[in-house]
Amino acid sequence: MRKGNSIIAACVILLSASLLFSCTKNIKTDETDISGTQSGSQWVGTLTVGVVEMRLRFNFVFDKEGKLTGTMDSIDQGVEGIPFSDVLFDGKKLAVSVDSVQGTYRGELSETKDMFKGTWSQGGQQFALDLKRETEKLELVRPQEPQPPFPYTTEDIIFTSPFEGNTIGATITIPEGKGPFPAVVMISGSGQQDRDCFIMGHRPFLVIADHLARNKIASIRYDDRAMGESIGQLESVTSENFADDALAALYKLKKHGKIDPKKLGMIGHSEGGMIAPIAFSKDPADISFMVLLAGPGTRGDILLMKQSAMILEAMGQSDEVTAQALKMNRQIYDAVIKYNDDLTRKLKVATIFAGEEITSEEQIAEKIPPAMIAKIETITTPWFVYFLNYDPVPFLKKISVPVLALNGDKDLQVYWKDNLEGIEKALKASGNEDVKTRMFPTLNHLFQHSETGVISEYGQIEETFAPEALTMISEWINSK
Repeated sequence: MRKGNSIIAACVILLSASLLFSCTKNIKTDETDISGTQSGSQWVGTLTVGVVEMRLRFNFVFDKEGKLTGTMDSIDQGVEGIPFSDVLFDGKKLAVSVDSVQGTYRGELSETKDMFKGTWSQGGQQFALDLKRETEKLELVRPQEPQPPFPYTTEDIIFTSPFEGNTIGATITIPEGKGPFPAVVMISGSGQQDRDCFIMGHRPFLVIADHLARNKIASIRYDDRAMGESIGQLESVTSENFADDALAALYKLKKHGKIDPKKLGMIGHSEGGMIAPIAFSKDPADISFMVLLAGPGTRGDILLMKQSAMILEAMGQSDEVTAQALKMNRQIYDAVIKYNDDLTRKLKVATIFAGEEITSEEQIAEKIPPAMIAKIETITTPWFVYFLNYDPVPFLKKISVPVLALNGDKDLQVYWKDNLEGIEKALKASGNEDVKTRMFPTLNHLFQHSETGVISEYGQIEETFAPEALTMISEWINSK
């Protein structure tokens, strides 16, 4: 759940490894042409880790010098064009390195020339990956994505946040009619998202905006910092800064001539469900209702511990492996929470990773692999420190406006029971009686009907957002 660190971080595609191949040449022949340049071939395979399955596609082409190169697509994550760093093929054996994800592939072409039998290496682990030659590109099916003609208008805008001077790109969607209309600001969850909240091949905010407009509710959705048309630094920011961005969008929406300024609300998903309460604490006057989608109702470190336990269990990890992972996570979180000095915090976390005392940044560079150093840097960022320490209760207790909180029982990232109960308890403790919570059976963290709830399943599901959840949101807003 981090801005700047995508929700797909739990997938194996973002682990690390080193290239161990010995192939030394590129050969292009008609018989062994594996590129799409002439044959139109792509190579597709499924990576399996426990119950997690993820389809990968390798696209080979020849550059102007005749050297074999290309890109990799993570189909179910909706990520395309990951560049190959090096490709070596001798007519039978294939070696590919993908430095950006610190992964490598090693395979051997079958006698029938239509399959590579091989291994994907990442994070010090190896996974079987057989790539089959395909001539037709596999396209993701997304039936809920709206198609023209639209019974509403959209306005693409760019505005400047009054808080830090950030430039924010956004889309305002206005229903047909004279108005004024109730309206919402949509706040994305972890990782930098574009205004449609593009994730795993889905555009949930686009789908939500379409549904709301058809039900006479306007909206604004915006590119997060450093995404799309939005500009803003990420190095030292926390969720409080993201709350400022949300408020800036709210103020822009309020000035629109067709918006009812007395019926402005926020819809926050995942981390967005904590950003919205923070925004309310900063300026309660302009927010008249709130929808929290899989928002946190427990302290950050407690939420992440439960998240790790559920994901490991869903992936089929043994009790021993799960217990060891949770023990290390708890040690890391405790160190991040305990120490206030940035350097001390980093050294303490590095010591836990290394299994021996680390007393300087020089020792970190000497004794810890680069991939692990990157994790240490992430864990000790201001954002992560803030999130671990974040207690939603004080913020929720300040909310005096109607709140709708939804979740699904297949959500492995924000456990529905603990967090919905935490939200309701905190709101009602301060006297807010206009609170509605709802758990939807079979819905995952993205509010899709799912089998397991594991992250790799998100992109494989055609549904973007459950219709029953959409209906509840629009009906609830229109009732206020």
